[in-house]
Amino acid sequence: MSDTSTRSPETRNTYIDAVRGWTAIHVVAVHTAWFGIPDMPPWFKNLLLIYEVPLFFYLSGWASSYREPNVIRAGKSVLRIWAQWILFILVINAVSFLTLKLPVSFPPVRDLPTLVKCLFFDEHVYPGFYVIALSTWFIPLYFAAVLINNTVLSLIVKTDRPADYSQTYLIILILTVFWAYFHHEYFSYYPPFIMFYCAIWMIGYLRKDKGESLKGLIIELSICIAGLVICSYLDYKLLGYPYYDIQSAKTTPSGKFLFVSMLSILICRYLKQFVKRPNKILVHIGQNALYYFFGQGVGTSVVYEFSDSLLGHSRFVGWIIGSVINIIITAIVAESIRMIYKGISFVISDITKKLKHTESNKVS
Repeated sequence: MSDTSTRSPETRNTYIDAVRGWTAIHVVAVHTAWFGIPDMPPWFKNLLLIYEVPLFFYLSGWASSYREPNVIRAGKSVLRIWAQWILFILVINAVSFLTLKLPVSFPPVRDLPTLVKCLFFDEHVYPGFYVIALSTWFIPLYFAAVLINNTVLSLIVKTDRPADYSQTYLIILILTVFWAYFHHEYFSYYPPFIMFYCAIWMIGYLRKDKGESLKGLIIELSICIAGLVICSYLDYKLLGYPYYDIQSAKTTPSGKFLFVSMLSILICRYLKQFVKRPNKILVHIGQNALYYFFGQGVGTSVVYEFSDSLLGHSRFVGWIIGSVINIIITAIVAESIRMIYKGISFVISDITKKLKHTESNKVS
C-alpha cells in the first residue's frame, strides 16, 4: 500500500508514512475485534470501521500526487506487490506444514491448484491461517485503482485543462457509486468496489497538501455528518440496514461508507500541520505497511485459536490483550517477510549485474 517505496527518504512525505503506519496498527485492532475475539458487541466493531482501509487508498493517492502519473511505474508497483504476496503465501504455507506437529496446528495447502488460487487472491482458500483469506479482498482493488487512475490521469495531463478534467472524473466516480448502490446495478462483484476506491484514491490525489483551518474542518465534518445521517436513513428505509451498521455499507460500498471514511480522512489531513517530526516507528511501519497487512492475517488467526483463554477477562480486556498479541505476531511475520524479500531482491540484483557485466565484456 506504499507506492512511494521507490523514492529516496529525502523525497518521501514522512507524515503520510506515519499515518499509514498508524492505520496498519489500527487494522490489526479492527481484525482482532471482528475475527479474533468472538462476540464483540456489534456497535463496537462497527465503530472501529470509521478508521479503516479507505484511508490507505487516500494516502496512496496523496503520495502519488507529488509525481506525474505514470502507467508503467504503476504497473511495476503492482508487480512488486504481487511478488511480495507470492513470497508471503509460500513462506506461510511452509510454516503451516511445520505447525502440524504442534498441539495447535494450521492446516497447509497441499495441492498445487489450490495454492495457485491463493497466489491469485482467491478469498475462499488460504494457507493455514484463515483470516488471510478475509484480508485479501482489497489487494486486487488496490491494483485496479492504481492502474485505472494512473491510466486516466496520464491522458488528462495531456489536455489543456487537467485540473477541471480530474475533478470531473472524480465526480463521475462518486455519482456512479451512489447510482450503483441505490439501484442495485452492480454489474458484477467488483465494479462498484473499484469505482468506490478509485474515488477515494482520487480525493487524496487532488487534495494534496491543501491547507486546512479549524473552521474549514468543522464545516467539512458537518457536511460529512449530515451526509452520513441522510445515507444511514436511506439505508435503513430502502435496505433495512441498522443505523450503526457500517460493515454492510463497507461490503457494498455506498454513500454511507464514503462519508464514514471521509471523517478520518479530514482529521488526518487537518492534523498534518501540527506534526513536525513523525514517530520513527510509525514511519517504518508505514513504509512497510503491506507486510503488516499481510502479517495481521496470521496474527489474528492465532489470537482466534486462543481466544477462549483471553475471554477469561471481560471481552474488552480480552480484545486489548488480543490486539497486543496480534501486533507482536504481525510485526514478527511482517519483518521476517520483509527481510527475506530484501535478501532475494539483493541476490537477483547481484546476479543481474554480473550477467550484464559479463555480456559487456563479451561485446568489448
